[in-house]
Amino acid sequence: MNKPDLVLFKEYCNASDAMVEAVARCWEQVKDQSIIMDAMDAAAAHLLAHLQTGYAGRVMDNVRDYMKLSGQDDSVIQALFLALILPDSLEAMRALGIPEDCIKDNLRDFYNWERNYTMYNGGAIGYESLGWMLPHFTGELVKLGRLQFVPSCWAFPYMVYRNRADNSLIALAKAGLEVTTEGFRAGAGGFADPAVFTTTWEQTAESVTAYPVDMVKAVILAEPVTITFAEYELFLMPGTPVIDIHIPEEENFSPELVAKSLDMAREFYAARGSKAKVFACDSWLLDYQLSTVTAPGSNIRSFMERFSKLPMDFDHLQILERVMAFDLKLEDLPAFECRTGLQRRVKERLLSGGKFAITGGFILI
Repeated sequence: MNKPDLVLFKEYCNASDAMVEAVARCWEQVKDQSIIMDAMDAAAAHLLAHLQTGYAGRVMDNVRDYMKLSGQDDSVIQALFLALILPDSLEAMRALGIPEDCIKDNLRDFYNWERNYTMYNGGAIGYESLGWMLPHFTGELVKLGRLQFVPSCWAFPYMVYRNRADNSLIALAKAGLEVTTEGFRAGAGGFADPAVFTTTWEQTAESVTAYPVDMVKAVILAEPVTITFAEYELFLMPGTPVIDIHIPEEENFSPELVAKSLDMAREFYAARGSKAKVFACDSWLLDYQLSTVTAPGSNIRSFMERFSKLPMDFDHLQILERVMAFDLKLEDLPAFECRTGLQRRVKERLLSGGKFAITGGFILI
């Protein structure tokens, strides 16, 4: 592999001066180690030939493990890999017709991950989020305005049906989901509320009977319903093409910017023949419970209200790391000193027995 173009790396990825210097040192450390260079060569060749990130990610995880094992500084080897593939990545993305301003905006997300590493590692310079950035370098993930988008498939455990007469939608839970008395998925957010029923699914040639979802509040209702295929057609099932939304860290989250971003994505993917019917997302920002700690019309609530929402069972209380502090545990919350009104309201709700959870959802394209 050729020496990395660190001027290009800084320009496109917004890497800090300290990161650029660390990557230069890493290059000097590994450039004569054929075992490492051959592995990175193979990862880069596969990534750029097939624009698939899984193989390159696995290779670089193993390269980093080897460097740790052999006592070498592994803190920026993943960043060095990105710097090495950048020129060819730019050429590949331009060949896909991705606009130059979109490419630059997309790749500058690198700095968010660099900053996070520094923030949570005592000020040290490093990078360990290769899995998040590789799709940026293939053009698989693109940033269009405020939001990032990536083609994917419907993976939520719900089937969505559309009424043939009025186009209204109903979501039915697949069989085997454990549900609490409040209609949440058992274990969601790490809370220990027991399940009071388990969803079932009964289908015939004419109809299906299953548990419906309140897609405003993201809860599974306690009584099953029956819909007929004469009245409803299947709209979303696991495997249906969707466009996933990712939400990069930025300050401005206004409804106007979000709307513009969604419109840009509609135009971008329509021009590329996408068959996706919806944008899909899962995040703490989709949780209906945010309505208890945010004001009507606030940016966060406005974003949440755009989605038809579905309960998920992630046991991670993501709101703590996103609103409070990255490594905060629920048991440490009483001692946490709030600096913002949102932090104070979230803390009060959690300490009074309220709950939050990562929620899935979709927006029609």
